[in-house]
Amino acid sequence: MTLQEIFPTIEWGKSIRVILDVGCGVSSFGGYLLDKNVITMSFAPKDEHEAQIQFALERGIPATLSVIATKKLAFPDNAFDMIHCARCRVHWHADDAEEIFNEDTRHWAALVSDVYLGGLGINWSSVRNVMDMNAGYGGFSTALIDRPLWVMNIGPISGPDTLPIIFDRGLIGTYQDWCESFNTYPRTFDLLHSSFLGNLSQRCDLVDIAVEMDRVLRPGGYVLVQDTIQMIKQLGSILRSLHWSVTLHQEQFLVGKKDFWRPKDTARE
Repeated sequence: MTLQEIFPTIEWGKSIRVILDVGCGVSSFGGYLLDKNVITMSFAPKDEHEAQIQFALERGIPATLSVIATKKLAFPDNAFDMIHCARCRVHWHADDAEEIFNEDTRHWAALVSDVYLGGLGINWSSVRNVMDMNAGYGGFSTALIDRPLWVMNIGPISGPDTLPIIFDRGLIGTYQDWCESFNTYPRTFDLLHSSFLGNLSQRCDLVDIAVEMDRVLRPGGYVLVQDTIQMIKQLGSILRSLHWSVTLHQEQFLVGKKDFWRPKDTARE
C-alpha cells in the first residue's frame, strides 16, 4: 500500500512541501518524493549509517548527519510540514522518547524574497548539490528553483536568523558556525555560493573557511562569491594556492573551479 493510499487527503507540493526524514537510511523516502514538488531533509545519526548518508548525497538527495536526542537539531522552529520516521531506531517507550518527539515537532514555518542570477560560465548540467554558505533570505536558491538540483541554505549563527523564512518558502537549510567544519563528508557539493563572504570572516579566519570550502567541494566543482574587490582578491589568492582556477566578473563576482590536482612525486625527478 502506498503512502497516498494511506493518507489520500495529503496534497503533495501544496500543503506538504518540506519534510524531515528522521533516521533516513539511504533516503528512499526523499527519493520517492522528488517528482512530487516536495523537498525532504534526510538525516541519520552518527553511527554505522554514515555511509548511507553519503550514498544519498551521491544520488543528489538532501541529507546530513546529526545527533539525536542529546542535542537540538540545527533547524529553526516551525520549519517542516511533515516528520517522517520509518524503522528509525527510536525507542518511543523509553525515557527520552518525549524529548525526541518534542524536538521533531519543534520544526514547522514563515516570508519571501528574490534574486537574479546571471550566466557566469558555470556548467549547470554537472551541478546537483549546492550550498549557499551565507543564505540570507534564500534568494540564490529561489533563482535556481526550476533547475534539477537542491540547495542547502546555511544560516550563520552570528548573523540574523532568516532560516524560518527560507523554510516557509519551501526550501531547506541549517545553521553553521564557519569557525568549525560543516557536518558532511568531503567532496559532497558541486557548487558553493556566498554573498559577501566577509561577513563570515569577521569571526573566523578566511584561510580556514577556504580550506573547508576545498574539503566539501567535489573536484571540478565551482565556488561563486559576490563580494568587495578587496575580499575577492584575498579569497582568490588563497584559492589559487590550493591549485584552483579563479576568474573575476564585473569586479564583484569571483568564480573559482576546483581542479583535479595531485602533488608531484619529486622523488622520481
